[in-house]
Parts: sequence; structure tokens; C-alpha cells
Amino acid sequence: MMIDRAIGKITAEMMECNSSFARFIEEYLTSICVTTRVAEKLLDPKKNLKEFIEMITKEYEEKARKQGTGGQAVGDADQVFFEAVEAYYNITEEDKAPVRKSDTIDIRDLL
Repeated sequence: MMIDRAIGKITAEMMECNSSFARFIEEYLTSICVTTRVAEKLLDPKKNLKEFIEMITKEYEEKARKQGTGGQAVGDADQVFFEAVEAYYNITEEDKAPVRKSDTIDIRDLL
């Protein structure tokens, strides 16, 4: 199944990175990998977790230097990194939305 392959790929890449930040991002990506559209984007051979980690680390180290905070960016919430990894993999809200089958009726639609 494509979703399982994508989760396996991200998990293997996280293990290669061997960092708590990589684990944090891998757990998030695993949590949103519930549709084939997200899985397809995570399986893109041109994208990998290590490259994202290196890119975002460099970006935030530079930002921290400019702010004079000793190498750590201050005030960034988890959501900032979630949005950054989604942008890196080109994952949209539409990609994350489960596809409703037209032959399935949700009882709540009838209320």
C-alpha cells in the first residue's frame, strides 16, 4: 500500500538523521499520511527528510544569528515547522483531506 511505503520511507530517513528534530518531523508526517495524495508527495524521489532538516536548520540558524539569539531562533512554534515541511513536500490542505466516496452515504448528511 502506498501509504505504508511512504511512512516506511520517512521512518527510514528519520533513522538516518538520528536526531530528535527529525523524529519530531517524522511523527508529524506520519500523522498526516492518511491519504494517497500525501503518500505520493512523501514518496517523491527528489525530496527527503535529511535535505529538509539541513535546509530548515540552516535557515533558522541564520535567522537566529541575525536576531542575536546565540544560534537558536526564539518564539517559533511547532506549527511553523509543520507548515515548512508541508511546503517542502508541496502538501496542501486538499491533499490531507480524505476523499469521500460518492457511493457512501454519511448519515449526518441526512440530518
